[in-house]
Amino acid sequence: MKFVVTSTNKVKLQAVEETLKKILKDSSLDYSVEGCSSDSNVSDQPKSLEETKRGALNRIFNCNASDADYYISIESGVEREFDNTYSFTFAAICDRTKNRFGFGLSTKFIVPDNNAIQIQSGKALGTIVHNPNGLVSESTGDLIRRTDLISEAVISALIPFHFTATKLPDNSPKELIRFYDSLNQIEKGSLASQI
Repeated sequence: MKFVVTSTNKVKLQAVEETLKKILKDSSLDYSVEGCSSDSNVSDQPKSLEETKRGALNRIFNCNASDADYYISIESGVEREFDNTYSFTFAAICDRTKNRFGFGLSTKFIVPDNNAIQIQSGKALGTIVHNPNGLVSESTGDLIRRTDLISEAVISALIPFHFTATKLPDNSPKELIRFYDSLNQIEKGSLASQI
């Protein structure tokens, strides 16, 4: 199974690899994660959830990797709300058909005023924060890292694809589950959600 991340950003790739390793740790699935440079066709610093989502989707549809089983697109954005600027990470995931999607959003956090002023003047967050673990790490004393926000968004976006282990109900009909042990983790999750 091949996952294509629509970016070659090392932090995004590392976060996706670590997230999939956590989710698929008890699985026998053979998988790989590759990066593919793809344009978002939005501003360097998306300033709304709508623009951030559009950027993530554009990256998927602009991605030229045709042999992916799943595309994972991650876009960080900011949004003005309640007299504060908030930062967040958005993930869009789709299957190889690019017709079935899952979306996830990380926790939002307040951008410090000195950074918010620079963003409002047109600078991208990535150009004003030089901490490799992101502004959230800088603001929380490394208690939360950028990879944590990416992971949270990716896990949420994977929900429709049944990647997380799901227990079968105790009263499951035997004729529906007799081949259960021969299924992979994703197929098991899909079956469990239907029963």
